[in-house]
Amino acid sequence: MQIACIVCHESFLPTVKEILKTGIENDDKSSPLKLVLGPRRVVDLGDNASPDAVAGYRTVERLVRQGLDLSEAPKKLLRGDRLVYIFQSFGISDLIKAMVTTHRNGYHSGIPILVTATRNAQFARMEL
Repeated sequence: MQIACIVCHESFLPTVKEILKTGIENDDKSSPLKLVLGPRRVVDLGDNASPDAVAGYRTVERLVRQGLDLSEAPKKLLRGDRLVYIFQSFGISDLIKAMVTTHRNGYHSGIPILVTATRNAQFARMEL
């Protein structure tokens, strides 16, 4: 397992700085958790929307502004048979079980849940 990015509040940044030092100096091959981090992979969730950086770390707001300036590549419409995600579990039998889900399957299995949740909220007179 690798930790490739940390998104945290600015109050946690001093701790993150210490973690980065530990990860860089500690090259323990037996550790199941590898830090592949650097300062560019730390993002601040600050309360202030105006700064581009806090303590030298990029902010979420800066990344959003950069994303808004990017041009979107034209999309090619594809069939719904492409893989979306794989659920994998060991369960109680200790045998690996996996389920492959396609776009079409995910859409059709998600719509009934969304409709049921919406109807329940309407019945309970909740705001949607």
